[in-house]
Amino acid sequence: MSATHRPFEFATTLGISALREGNLERLVDCVVDGLPEGPMLYPPEIYTDQAEREIIAEMVREQLMLRTRKEIPYSVAVEIESMDEDAKEELG
Repeated sequence: MSATHRPFEFATTLGISALREGNLERLVDCVVDGLPEGPMLYPPEIYTDQAEREIIAEMVREQLMLRTRKEIPYSVAVEIESMDEDAKEELG
């Protein structure tokens, strides 16, 4: 393949460094600028289609992974058996 042959046409090329966080904001800007705007799939006040218990379980799982690192398998599952609705309202 010659140096002039380009198998793909790119809108832009960008040097980045995840380690030094170089050009990461510009990378996000380029990706967002290249995405087509689509139809709204949910009303504006709806942020997700996941159930509240699923979101909370995922937050608990995340904290388990952050705090235990290599001590437990990464296939750990979290199941919310009960929720205190009064405590939920106190949190906001």
